[in-house]
Amino acid sequence: MDPTDQGPSPAQVALEEAYISATLNSTMLYILLQGLYTITYIGAAYLYSTRNTTRKKYVLYFMHALFALGMSQMTIQWYFLKYIFVDKGDTRETIFAASTIIKPSIQVGTIVIQYMQFILANAFLVWRCYYMENYSLRAVSPMLALLAGEVVTYFVATIFTGNATSGRGPESLHQSSLAQDSLNVLITATSILTSIYIARSLINQYIANPTVSIKEKLDRDSFYVGPQSVVNGAAMNAKKPLAPRPPNMFDKTLDVFLQSSVMWPITQLALTIVSLMQTLHPSTRMFAVVSYVAAINNTVGGLAPTIMIAQLAAIKGKKKKEAKPVAQRSALQFNAPAGNGTTFDASRGDTRQSVIVSLSTGVQVVDPKVAEKPKKLE
Repeated sequence: MDPTDQGPSPAQVALEEAYISATLNSTMLYILLQGLYTITYIGAAYLYSTRNTTRKKYVLYFMHALFALGMSQMTIQWYFLKYIFVDKGDTRETIFAASTIIKPSIQVGTIVIQYMQFILANAFLVWRCYYMENYSLRAVSPMLALLAGEVVTYFVATIFTGNATSGRGPESLHQSSLAQDSLNVLITATSILTSIYIARSLINQYIANPTVSIKEKLDRDSFYVGPQSVVNGAAMNAKKPLAPRPPNMFDKTLDVFLQSSVMWPITQLALTIVSLMQTLHPSTRMFAVVSYVAAINNTVGGLAPTIMIAQLAAIKGKKKKEAKPVAQRSALQFNAPAGNGTTFDASRGDTRQSVIVSLSTGVQVVDPKVAEKPKKLE
């Protein structure tokens, strides 16, 4: 061993440790967040499948695709962690080299899956705006233009990344970095525009109907009837439940926050800013910041739209069961024998009236002074 060889300098050691620490901790954070995403995905899929009265299969397909892309990205990161710490983990220098000189297949696979998930998330937000505008293409045309730009830039970034990993010189690296930064800007612009549009629409609804609950907005068929109310010739529930509580400011704010997926544009904007700073002024500290923000953003890209679906499914309520025959319903509610002509007492206070239910003619109210004994209706 050469006695003059003093080993790496303290600055080099600090640099290597910083890069290794940022790579390890950000990957572990991403895996942890994906576990939380998995729990949310299972709950959202269950809610949408069991509690949404207007279930659409393509929403479930979209949610499954987002989750599959997220799991694929996590698998790549998990493999990369094993590669640098198990396969190349002999010394600190070998770990540092493996974490900075990434395999071409890992680089291209990460770019393809990561940005595909981002574009799919934005596509769902655009669809949500399109749905809220009663399927008007003109209203969502700016968002569609940005989404089309994302798709084109996505293919360009994938090609440039493939050229950069094949060793075609520093110019290809610069083109790949520029294409990815441009794609991040487009994704950020689309997510911000769609989230603002959804939030503005919801806020306008609350301003127009400040005392209407969230559930009443989505389910106008839900109503309550009094003890002597008649709907479609059938006597309804004799006990009137309490009216739903009007939403307070917290309820409205939470509903707007979840339905507009505000988390997604916030984290995407943060990632775009720190990525541009790292491109313009590379540093060890900015590398760590980009690694942590990217881990959070990669999870939120699938988590935010999934939470939106769960929120919509939860506030729409459980699917209604088929209504039972009127005679059976009257017998259960008023403890009277079921039949083609059933008499029960619906009196309150000093007023006494006999209500006769007939499957053929509906409901008739008979004054006991005029008819002492109600007859069966033919």
